[in-house]
Formats: sequence, structure tokens, C-alpha cells
Amino acid sequence: MQNLQTNDINYFKLSLFYISAFLLLLVRFVPYSMESVRLFFPLIEIAFLYYFYIYREARPLYVFLFAVTLLYDSFNNYLIGSNATIFFLTLFFFKLQEKLFLFDNFNEIWVGFIIFIIEITLVKLAIMFFVNGIVPDYKILTLTSISTVILYPVLHNFFHYLAYLLNDN
Repeated sequence: MQNLQTNDINYFKLSLFYISAFLLLLVRFVPYSMESVRLFFPLIEIAFLYYFYIYREARPLYVFLFAVTLLYDSFNNYLIGSNATIFFLTLFFFKLQEKLFLFDNFNEIWVGFIIFIIEITLVKLAIMFFVNGIVPDYKILTLTSISTVILYPVLHNFFHYLAYLLNDN
């Protein structure tokens, strides 16, 4: 009976994790009346993916990630699957990056994140151009990437707190 309750609690925590992730990803689609908010809004979904990929105990399932990116494509009228391709290529690059960094301290994590943002921005530019036939506004991508890098320490602490709440303390 005790084991059944523990499993229920673990499923509940995992559900909270995915609901939290989904809500964080939806923040990007909130209509903002100020143009500057849209230009500088950080890539929360990328920071989320990076944080929870580093901390292996909380890695999101690939099926969930795939579903969310399909939803993202449909919201933005992109070719379905283009953002999924971006995320999975980025995860491939991240696996290569894991060999370079030990991620022992926050400075390494942050430097790795900067490289990760550069990789995903370049991949996104290439895929949007070649797959969707869209020439993305590189200025907006650059500004959002810079704001994400600057805000990553705050986002990292928030994600750390979220992971703490969802783990058995």
C-alpha cells in the first residue's frame, strides 16, 4: 500500500513538472502590447530545456518535447515539425557539448548555455530559411538570445527551485 502511494505521489510530481513546463512554454504566446517586450522576451523554453537536460534526474521526455514543438509550429504557422527538428538537432549538439564541459559549477553551466544559445540560434536561422522559406529577422533572434543569456541565472534559480519542489526533499 505504501508503495502505491509513493507511485501516486511520483506521478503527481511528474505531472506537475510537465504542466509547469507547458505553462512556461505558453508564456511566449501571450500577446504583448509593447513591441519592446516581444523583441527582448527571453527564450524561456530553451533555458528550460537546457536546465532540465543538464540535471539528468529531471530530463523531459522526448515525446513531450516533440508534442510541444508541434504545437509551437502550429501557433506560428510554421511547417509542422520544423521546430522539432531544431530542438532535436540542438539536443544532438548538446550531447557533443557534454563531452567538452563537466558542468561542475555554475560558470561552466552558463558558458555552456551561451554556446547552446548560439548553436540553437544558428540552427533556427538555417531551418527557417531552408525549410520554411522564411528569412527570419536575425536582429530579433539576436536580441532574444542576448536577453536569455543575461536572464539565465534567474531562470536557472527558478528551475532549480521547481526541481527542488518536485523531488523528494
